[in-house]
Amino acid sequence: MRKRGVSEIVSWVLLVGLTITIGMVVSQWLREHAEITTEADLICNDVAINAYFTDPSTCASVTLVNKGYHTIHEINARSKYGTNPYTIDLKPGDPPTTQPLNTGNTSVDIIPVVVVKGATIGCPTQQIKLTC
Repeated sequence: MRKRGVSEIVSWVLLVGLTITIGMVVSQWLREHAEITTEADLICNDVAINAYFTDPSTCASVTLVNKGYHTIHEINARSKYGTNPYTIDLKPGDPPTTQPLNTGNTSVDIIPVVVVKGATIGCPTQQIKLTC
């Protein structure tokens, strides 16, 4: 009797089963990742923020207005000194809010950040550049 033929069949069945299982896991992960990325892009398209220096001579604080459809959870103020996050929770239709900055007397990029399914997502396509 040749037992070697049976073990080859079993090894092929295991190999094919493992390949199919790995393929299913990877495709499910890709699907979930694509859904989150697509939803984040769609939400970022509906984010609109106006920002201007409260006092242009000092550039110490910025006034923000939410003109979009989603709550802006925080802003990232990017300057030559680095990026600083500031929590603001600015809802659509809220009155303008003033946020002190510690970026010095320099130009600043204001990047709005929203929450999508519990994850914070920055919207760099909606950033505003303020020059002091």
